[in-house]
Amino acid sequence: MEFDPHTDGILRGDREQSSRRLGDLMRAEARSSSTSTPLSEEALISEFGASRNAIRAALGALQKQGVVSRRRGIGTTINRHWDWSDLAELRGLSESAGAFGGRVTNRVLVADVVSAPLAISASLNLPTRSPVLLVERIRILDGLPFSLDTSYFNAGLAHGLLDCALENDDLVVLLEDSLGLELGGADLVIESAIAGDALAGQLHVSPGDPILSVDRILRLSDGSVLALEFLRLRGDRAAMTGHSDRGTHPRRPASATTTPDGNAAYAAPVTTESTKEEA
Repeated sequence: MEFDPHTDGILRGDREQSSRRLGDLMRAEARSSSTSTPLSEEALISEFGASRNAIRAALGALQKQGVVSRRRGIGTTINRHWDWSDLAELRGLSESAGAFGGRVTNRVLVADVVSAPLAISASLNLPTRSPVLLVERIRILDGLPFSLDTSYFNAGLAHGLLDCALENDDLVVLLEDSLGLELGGADLVIESAIAGDALAGQLHVSPGDPILSVDRILRLSDGSVLALEFLRLRGDRAAMTGHSDRGTHPRRPASATTTPDGNAAYAAPVTTESTKEEA
């Protein structure tokens, strides 16, 4: 079978699946683009070898996901207010968004000393009911809610945090610049979730809309646990990037077979000894 670069493209099968694959590619392009120039349907048709209907279906799906905006008289543009966070770096939202020209403000919901239940005290390596600092803020990026961040700090290590201008800067910046702490890193758990009624109201989304859920344990440079944080980001405004290496790990032996239950079975190496009769 001969290959034709003009017809043997990715847009095969039914329209829904073609639009899905096309949407994946356009979403990837959106990550590396900061232009607000309207997207040209003709250019997209030429680039992807797709029909106009497939292009429009993909754009409609991306609009629902918040990747692009479509306005009468203007056309379709890539939303440039997305935040792309590198998982390899511990950075605040203002630090990340600033690289893309984004403007971050904060609305402080709670800043107080509270008694820590077991779930929090255990994470912070503190006795149950120890006093901890609770800081809860709405992070606002370019005028729209971006995330609801709830943070519980070891009160002894983060003493003075509640006296800082919490509405003005990233907490990691305040911890370093105002309190003089030396941050080390963070342990992350990242999950997809949906917004409940209360969270939806805070983030200006609809109940059931996608949320990027990040639970984070923040550590000092000496390994001490400083904070337990629950970050809830709008799914249409946030994405995280990272890098992973293959590394070294045991390879499956070439003699591996599969058992009827689907598990791998490995044949033990067979060694033989040859004997020689002496005449």
